[in-house]
Amino acid sequence: MKKMELNGKTLNVFDEFEVPDGADVEKMVIIPNSKTNKYLKDKDIDDLTIYNPSEKSVALDTLEYFATILAEKIGITPNDWFPQRSPHASKVFDMKTKKVFFEKKDELHIMSYEDECFRLEISEVSEDCVELLWLKVNDRCKGKGTEILNFVLDTADELGICVKVLPVDFDPFLKDNQKTSLDYLKWLRDWYRSFEFKSYSQFTPALMYYPK
Repeated sequence: MKKMELNGKTLNVFDEFEVPDGADVEKMVIIPNSKTNKYLKDKDIDDLTIYNPSEKSVALDTLEYFATILAEKIGITPNDWFPQRSPHASKVFDMKTKKVFFEKKDELHIMSYEDECFRLEISEVSEDCVELLWLKVNDRCKGKGTEILNFVLDTADELGICVKVLPVDFDPFLKDNQKTSLDYLKWLRDWYRSFEFKSYSQFTPALMYYPK
């Protein structure tokens, strides 16, 4: 791992890389990924730091181990994950309380993977739990979401780890249509429940999968 200075900040860069033609190296850092290069502009650095593996917690160990086992199941390598540490916030309409639920974390370790079919993000929760933060499947890869979620739950069963999910009422194809958006949220929650995710607290609309 090498270090790079950018605007007075020290970034950890995991692999050697070549600067692409035309790139402004004073304002851009390349984070290598076996599938595609990730670019961070200088304005983004305050909100995103590539984490230092020496700064590890038990929850992070669980996340990395989970991601390693899951990678084999979905047909990628552990190095295909894009690890990051950043603030994270979720906002969702709680259908039970009829109020907006807001969840914010000042810092969260996230493992991300994206290809032409789907985008997947998992994050740390505790030593025996991870969160399925994002699962988005492109229209032309219909059915991939069910396949990926089954791989996630197979990994949870194998390792004895719970999986948290907070379904959010967001659909990029819906504009200013709250009724349709709430219908989408209900469909999404029912979809996760069909995989045995359950409500676990009156204080959050999040769902939990408990390993078998």
